[in-house]
Amino acid sequence: MSKTGHFLIVNDAYSDMIGYSPSEMSNFTYIDITHKDDLQKDVEQANSVASGEIKNYNMEKRYICKDGSVVWVHLYVNGIFDDNNKFLYHVVHAMRIGKFKQQTNIVSLATDAAEIGIWEWDEATDQLTWNDQMYSIYGVEKDKELVYEDWISKVLEEDREEAEKEITSSMDNGHKFNTKFRIKIGDKIKYIKANADKSGSTPNKKMVGCNIDITDMAEVQELLKQSNEDLEKFAYLASHDLKAPLRSIQKYTELINKRYGEKLDDNGRYLMETVISNTKEMQTMIESMLQLCRLSTETIMNPVNLNDVWEDVLDHFCIDKNKERINIKCDMNTKVMGSREQLRHVFQNLLSNSIKYRKKRGDLNIEVKSEEKEDFILVSFEDNGIGIEKKRIKNLFMPYVKNVKVNINQSRKGNGLGLYICSKIMNNHKGNICVSSELDKGSTFHLTFNKV
Repeated sequence: MSKTGHFLIVNDAYSDMIGYSPSEMSNFTYIDITHKDDLQKDVEQANSVASGEIKNYNMEKRYICKDGSVVWVHLYVNGIFDDNNKFLYHVVHAMRIGKFKQQTNIVSLATDAAEIGIWEWDEATDQLTWNDQMYSIYGVEKDKELVYEDWISKVLEEDREEAEKEITSSMDNGHKFNTKFRIKIGDKIKYIKANADKSGSTPNKKMVGCNIDITDMAEVQELLKQSNEDLEKFAYLASHDLKAPLRSIQKYTELINKRYGEKLDDNGRYLMETVISNTKEMQTMIESMLQLCRLSTETIMNPVNLNDVWEDVLDHFCIDKNKERINIKCDMNTKVMGSREQLRHVFQNLLSNSIKYRKKRGDLNIEVKSEEKEDFILVSFEDNGIGIEKKRIKNLFMPYVKNVKVNINQSRKGNGLGLYICSKIMNNHKGNICVSSELDKGSTFHLTFNKV
């Protein structure tokens, strides 16, 4: 291509891309087929090459084809000079990038719409490359040349060590970088979620990733967390404060029944027994509420032998197996990561329910066993009780589901929190609890635990 922009020699690939024959192209200049939005930059750089200010340049630009369509190309232009450093002509190489450019534009629009910051860090040069969203998130002037220190200095000091540790580990070990940290922009604190992955290898190690401003979400979560904590404290204090007057009611009711019970008629005795029974039920419910509140505090996990937990439960119940016609088999010589106290509560509840919902006739058979799977420990608690209707199973682990008819002909009382607490405990242990049951044949509760 000449200094004036006329085409001197055109190969077939270039001609096919534009749609003009080489002879047609000899009659006009590159200016005639360059998109108006790319023209000024292209002309300025071509003139700079011709004048000897620069030796070459490259850019993305659009050509207007013979049929009127637009084609994106990546342009590489070199200046050719004679021995006296006099400009002779331009050598132009144009690589079509239409589909790639279209995809890039789609990605760019998507990241802008989602307000996702995209960045790349070159460890060798310490250079940081940011998209417009990154500049906006960090409150930095656009197009400013950046290095690693420009980023890390924005990270809140309390989070800086952990963030740098993640990046170093990712660079050295090749695992993906996935973390959250806070940055300080003036007087404002922002919460950032960051993901990245290493690209390239020594000595050209690079990291490419994204940042998302999750400040609004984090603030809502913090308010919700505080609200839940306040609610839990209130529930704990309310439950705790209710125990004292309730003990007084129970004490005086039992005293009245003891002293004057013989003087009451049948209706009076019935009313007195109802008060005593309801008082005991209220006490049980308060204890359950307190247990539920205590579950909200952080659980300390240790290796726990499930057989030992089960022995504690049996000691607590003091079951006379022969008299009460209860047959129990247990094979849980397995250790899990957990809280011994909380797991004891789970097994106590399951055993209590089995006894409560046993058939009126025949022995109660209970089998508890553990099975090691590939990724978890499965514990099965099976009995031959009255069973549960399928339509009622979905609500079984909901709070305050009480006096539920567990089959068509029978109903049993509960305080409505037992199995809900069990499900909360299993959540604390990163596990799960569910049940399979058949009317008049029994139920099997399935518990999953992480391996030690």
